[in-house]
Amino acid sequence: MSKHIIIDKISHLLQSKKILENKEIEVKDFFIQLSEESHKILILCLCIPFLQPIPIPGLSTPLGILIGVTSFFDLVKGPIWLPEFIQKKKMTEGQLLKISIFLNQFFSKLSFVKPGRLILLNSKLFCIFDHFLIFLSAFILSLPLPIPFSNTLPGWTIFLLTWAELEEDGLFKILGWFLFILMAFFFLSLNEGLQWGINFIQNLF
Repeated sequence: MSKHIIIDKISHLLQSKKILENKEIEVKDFFIQLSEESHKILILCLCIPFLQPIPIPGLSTPLGILIGVTSFFDLVKGPIWLPEFIQKKKMTEGQLLKISIFLNQFFSKLSFVKPGRLILLNSKLFCIFDHFLIFLSAFILSLPLPIPFSNTLPGWTIFLLTWAELEEDGLFKILGWFLFILMAFFFLSLNEGLQWGINFIQNLF
């Protein structure tokens, strides 16, 4: 599988008859053209705003829910789901070109990903496990927590596991699993700290 499957798909789409004739395409048709990889590509794109440490107010909840829904439909091989008003939104040839350039610059930094590593981890069972972790991470991402790294850890976990599934890279899966464990410890420590703070305040009075 190509290391730049996202770029290849969009570049091919830019040369499609539909784009060349109409100079635009609906979002729904855009993802249909991306075929079986559309769910994973959508999830990767939705993760990008959360790959930095500062929470973005009002964004994590709807995108976290959308990531979870998309991951579920990807697992069951269902059609990609987006709100109706987004599906009918049109993307121009120029917008697609800008998206292609941005994604090329962004994903080229992950050129060290090598498809086929640790191939035993690419079985159906591990695929289900990965989607379960992605779904849990998306739920955590959707929680409106104004805490640094509360979006970053689930965002990177989802990104790594989805990229690993897309490129069939077992090593990236292990990194995603490790980050999920780190995220779990992070939020458990937050809970313990909150409980300690509540008990401390209660003891003062």
